Amino acid sequence: MPTWPRSARDITDRKYAEQALYRSEKAFRTLVELAPQLVWICNSRGLNIYFNSPWMEYTGLTLESSGTGWNTAYQPR
Repeated sequence: MPTWPRSARDITDRKYAEQALYRSEKAFRTLVELAPQLVWICNSRGLNIYFNSPWMEYTGLTLESSGTGWNTAYQPR
């Protein structure tokens, strides 16, 4: 009978954390998509990483066409 290394790791805490993160992300997206306010997020370098639908409707831009910073919609080149 072949033998192989057996190992087990309890990943319960990791799964709970993943579920909590998923619920938090879902709640955030639901909130900002339903809000009438313009919502956008930039990373620490000022690059756009998220816009809600009202922001895209207001500016006419998409995340891909928004340039390299939040002010692209307000500062024409």
